[in-house]
Formats: sequence, C-alpha cells, structure tokens
Amino acid sequence: MGSLFLFTSILSLFSCVSTKSTTSEAEDLFSEQTYIPETFVWTEFEDFPCISFYDFVSENNDFPVKYHLIKIDLKNSNLKLVSYPQNYSEKHGTKPKSLSDFAQEQNCVVAINTNPFSRTIFSQKIKGLFAPEGKILSAPEERYASLVFLKASESYLKATIIPSQNEFSAIKDAKAAFGGFFSVLQDKTPLNFAIKSYDRRSAAGVSEDGSILYLLLVEENPGLSYQQCAKLFLNLNCESALEFDGGSSAELYLNGKTFPQKFYKVPQATGFGFAKR
Repeated sequence: MGSLFLFTSILSLFSCVSTKSTTSEAEDLFSEQTYIPETFVWTEFEDFPCISFYDFVSENNDFPVKYHLIKIDLKNSNLKLVSYPQNYSEKHGTKPKSLSDFAQEQNCVVAINTNPFSRTIFSQKIKGLFAPEGKILSAPEERYASLVFLKASESYLKATIIPSQNEFSAIKDAKAAFGGFFSVLQDKTPLNFAIKSYDRRSAAGVSEDGSILYLLLVEENPGLSYQQCAKLFLNLNCESALEFDGGSSAELYLNGKTFPQKFYKVPQATGFGFAKR
C-alpha cells in the first residue's frame, strides 16, 4: 500500500484549480428534480444519533448523479472535533496522509478533506487559511472561503462560513478554521460562476443558527456544478455553504468507509472530523 500511496502522490503533482465568476451564467442543463429529492430521509447512527446520513442515486440515465450527505447536530456534548495536521511549516509543508488513516487514528465517525494544496513528491503545502486550534498555521487567502467553528457554550460548538478568509482575524472565540475554495451560498442566495463544470465535489453547508453542519461528497460521472451544490444546500435550508478541494481530492469518511471507494489511498494535506468524547 505504501508504494501505491507514493505512486498517487507522483501522479497528482498539482492541486485543483477553480475560477470564481463575477457574472450570471446560464441555467443548469438539468432541472433541480434531477438531483434534489422531494424529501431527504435521514438515517441516524444508533449509537450516535447526532450524526445521520443520506445517500442519493439519480434515476435519470442522462444525468446519473450520486452523492452522500452527512447531517451533524453540533449541539451535542459528546462530539469531539479533530483535525490534521496539528503542526505545519509553510516553508517545509506537511507529509501527506490519507483521510482514512487520519480518521482511524482519531476514531472518527465522520471526516472530510478541506484545503486545496500544492504537492511535491514528499510534502504538501496548504493553500489558504488553516487554523486547527484557532491558531493560524497557514495564511488566509482573500478570495477563498472558510468554515469556522466557534464556541457556543462550555460543552458544544457552532459553525459559520466566511466568504473571505481575511475576515477570520475579526472573529472572537474561534476554535478552528478550515479553508476551501469559494463560497457558493451566502444569506440563502446561490452565487454565480462564469464556468459551469461538473466534477466530484467536497463541500459543507451551515444552518442559519450555526447548530447544524452538513457535509457533502459528490461522486463524479458527471458530478455537480458549484451552482447545483448551492441549490442542494439551499434545499437543506442552509444559510451558507462553501466548496472544499474537489476533483480527485474530494473524499468523505463515514463509519469505516471512504467515499468514493477506491483501491488506493489519496494523499491529503488537511482534513477534519468528529469523534466521540
């Protein structure tokens, strides 16, 4: 498995690149009914009911969408937020680690990749804001968004999404922040992007009061666009949403399984998850 890990590192020398739009582009090729169900039927974990999941597989052969959603009630004192790496040097980067290795080391129920990054054979350099304990280890980038966890009480957290990582310095009581690419939903309004592309996606959405966090993994063939992800989160009654590093980097870990399922491990620069206290 070590040789496969190194092989995938060599193959993936560059991180994903996305372009933000300042225009209002054409409508999606397919209606919302193609990828958004009438009702989301959630399945709770029996021994951890604050986390539930929903899997979607489209019945439309012209647009065979498949995605996985996680719903996390942050108002639960048994949730423990964990992340990697805990130490980072912008000069030397960080050693790659697969999402599944991190999740199993930390006994996570759920975990997801976050920041985009650049790679060499032996290290990865994080792009954008990364503050796993509230302390900035990787500098903010103004054009990128970030998921921020705040102290809501002595026993639990709440979440918010800032459309520009430069806003982080003004936030008090921040417990952690994980950068991504762009905000796709702000104040319950989907944003527009100049380029409409369909790809594998890794994303997060937050309820208006910050108590509910949604994690999304869209599998490819064809995947979803940023605009479609925004509409999906809007139908979940999210107030805001952002995209993490997508494409070949997009991964979700859930209760021992990694999505999309592969025969090799993907090297990641950053990620976070939830374990039991």
